Amino acid sequence: MQEAVDAAATGDEVRIASGSYVAAAGAAAVVVVDDLIVVTGGDPGGVSGWRLPGASYGTVLNGESARWAVQIAGEVRVGLRNLIVTSGGVDAAAGEVAVADYPLELDDGGVSQGRFAVPATRRSRSTAWS
Repeated sequence: MQEAVDAAATGDEVRIASGSYVAAAGAAAVVVVDDLIVVTGGDPGGVSGWRLPGASYGTVLNGESARWAVQIAGEVRVGLRNLIVTSGGVDAAAGEVAVADYPLELDDGGVSQGRFAVPATRRSRSTAWS
């Protein structure tokens, strides 16, 4: 997962298949994001392709109560959607976590520092990231 996030360019969406993810040995977080991207959990749709977000398909980022599940490095806005973040929370530092119109579940952790933005309305399925 970290390799995909590192390879993403500004504005990209990184899709993470369903499953449970923990940090690599010695890592500060399950995933560290330092660019304006969207990280979307979901379910590989088999022969029909990727399913559109809209329900949690069990993509879990687990900090194992030992590290952050998500660490945002720098003053960037990162979209997190269709994810379950557990046992570590999100370290937003000077950045911002933006929750679009899809689920983000925070269990046994929260957001440290930074900002946490949720749209005022959920009528639209599109969100502009800037």
